[in-house]
Amino acid sequence: MSPEEKLNRWNTMIKLINEHDSTNWVTNCLNAIDNAWIQEQEFQSFNLNSLNQKKFNEKYFMSSDNVTVNKDSKRLIILNLGSLTSNVNVQGSSISPVQKQYIDKVLRDLTNDPQNIIYIISYLKRVDLTRKYKRIPELGLISENGGYIKLADSSRWISVVDVNELQWMPQIIDLVANLSEKLNGSTIEVEECTIRFHTEQVFDMDPEHKRALVGDLITHINDLYSRDNVHATLVNGIVIVQESNLAIRSLSFVISSHNNDKLFNGPIKLLPSSSSCSPLTQPNEEIIPTNSIDSTVENSLSGRSNSANSVIVHNGISGFTNSNRIGLVVYAGGDSPVDEDIYSFCNEKFKNGEIDDVLTIKANNSVIKKNNDMTNLSSLAGSKINGVNQLFSLLSNANSDICL
Repeated sequence: MSPEEKLNRWNTMIKLINEHDSTNWVTNCLNAIDNAWIQEQEFQSFNLNSLNQKKFNEKYFMSSDNVTVNKDSKRLIILNLGSLTSNVNVQGSSISPVQKQYIDKVLRDLTNDPQNIIYIISYLKRVDLTRKYKRIPELGLISENGGYIKLADSSRWISVVDVNELQWMPQIIDLVANLSEKLNGSTIEVEECTIRFHTEQVFDMDPEHKRALVGDLITHINDLYSRDNVHATLVNGIVIVQESNLAIRSLSFVISSHNNDKLFNGPIKLLPSSSSCSPLTQPNEEIIPTNSIDSTVENSLSGRSNSANSVIVHNGISGFTNSNRIGLVVYAGGDSPVDEDIYSFCNEKFKNGEIDDVLTIKANNSVIKKNNDMTNLSSLAGSKINGVNQLFSLLSNANSDICL
């Protein structure tokens, strides 16, 4: 061994010894704990700004002094109503936090503003979501937490799920079915790109044993199918299995489509008119071509009421040709993992300068929260409100005079 090689190895060993002693280990450990505590404090809901009508209007009318927004730009408003509008039990009675007729009226008023682009994102299947909001055809809809998209003012559904990405479903269905036989009262719900394993009605088993079995299933799926980007999570006794980035992918497509910026390069497929058709059996000609314009797909996709906002297809995405880009993104949701991913996504879009301003709102339904429940305090949202009633009050009472 040459003297130079000996010296090089000696220096390497000395460096390792000096950097991996007990003093450095304790120092790094304490620093990591401090940083984790600071980060957690930033995510606490009780540190979120409470949103009132004046603050909301400043954002809504793009009149905030802190940011520069083109007043002619569009507002993209995305609502994940989810369980916020579900019936809840209060002292044995089932009540609705907000009336469906009121929701529809507010949404219809929002869509009547040409500066607004309104979307509803939901865990529901597209056929159920279409039925629920059929009276407001101008609404954009995102079903199965991002798997399928109906662009605003369009009547056709688009899939951002590659057929090859669904090959995991039959295997996981068999896996879940085996456990379902051991849990009397459990059911399996297979949607177009999501598997739901319901365990809420399993009562004839020790709760600890049930949680252990469900936990093992979730761990097994996450370990075995992580390379397929498939993730299982437990929400209110339901094991939800789907691709982990569907919501982010769908919102990326929506923003790219309305901005016409050609930034979305993921898989896109125009679904058949019949919602009963499975994406696994769609004809190949429904695939939107890459780097080319297919007039048939373009005409199918451009079934819109406003001919001035024509649609083109390029690089695998469809986009409005109008010059007004999205200046403000408003997202309102709850505290689910999907909501937190979207809060983070919207905030990153703003930090990277891809949008002029952002408003992320966490709407907790206090009716269904238990006293001293500290399990859902962490959030990446920028603002908080008390519930869905306040959310729709802010949306319906937006008045530019309040922020003057």
